[in-house]
Amino acid sequence: MPNRVKIIGLIVAGMALSAAAGFGSFVYIRALEGELTAARNSLAALGETVRLPVPRVAVTRGALLQHTDFTEISLPVSGLPGNVLRDLPRASPEAPLLALSDMAAGELVLQGGLAAAGERPNTGLIVSTGARAFAVAPRNLQDFIGLLVEGSSVDLVWTRNIGGGQTETRLIGSALRVLALPSDWSAPPFASSAEGVAPLAGKLLLEGAGMEAVLAQMAEQTGFFHILLSDGRRVVVDNEVVIGSTELESLPLVVRDSGPLAAGAAPADSGAGVISKITGASGRKVCTTAVVRGGGRVTMEVPC
Repeated sequence: MPNRVKIIGLIVAGMALSAAAGFGSFVYIRALEGELTAARNSLAALGETVRLPVPRVAVTRGALLQHTDFTEISLPVSGLPGNVLRDLPRASPEAPLLALSDMAAGELVLQGGLAAAGERPNTGLIVSTGARAFAVAPRNLQDFIGLLVEGSSVDLVWTRNIGGGQTETRLIGSALRVLALPSDWSAPPFASSAEGVAPLAGKLLLEGAGMEAVLAQMAEQTGFFHILLSDGRRVVVDNEVVIGSTELESLPLVVRDSGPLAAGAAPADSGAGVISKITGASGRKVCTTAVVRGGGRVTMEVPC
């Protein structure tokens, strides 16, 4: 009898342990299912992913590379800049790839970062695969003396007159790579010599897509350019942004307080002060004008 009780007790204990283990497994599996569902939702929110080439080790500008010098990482398409290189150009031991800029290990390669070196040595200008080189003369180029170097990225904006004293500004190219600088920045127009105007006098040689090069050539005939420093990432937007005089006129008008008044000084926001600021009458000759209204006569001074 005692042995039977022990056996029954062991059976009951085993069943209890089995139930506890089953319940624990159930809870653990449900937790994993919850994490898997959350991961799937996150991936669905990110959208399609793509495999991109990145350097295995740090690369210096001018280095010759092969496909074996790169590895691949997976990233969502929705968060990528528009000028990320998705496929490496063809390369072989006889025709390697040429690094056009410094790249860190694991860094995304931009479209202007690699070029096909070719089977023969190229001692001239090399542009990246599918790109075009074109020269522009930005009006604010002199503002960037000592800041721009070959390999810098700039945005190119174009301004034109649209009549009625109005202008508009449009973005012509984004994240354009600087291929060459004026040979001499010493003085406008950036180098006149005894032999004539120096190469690229007052101009930048830029690299961009074929459409950007064509747009720049067409826009040069009807307007003028400015450049903005860029971080090298091309952001693709669906809506075109055009900035004109209307946007500037819609900005709020700000009046700066002139500070504490001196003894005997008139308030800065007095009627006469405001009128003189608007009409530009400060320091101008004033004339006396009489206004008769309803049998009353009022005399006031106004700019002549």
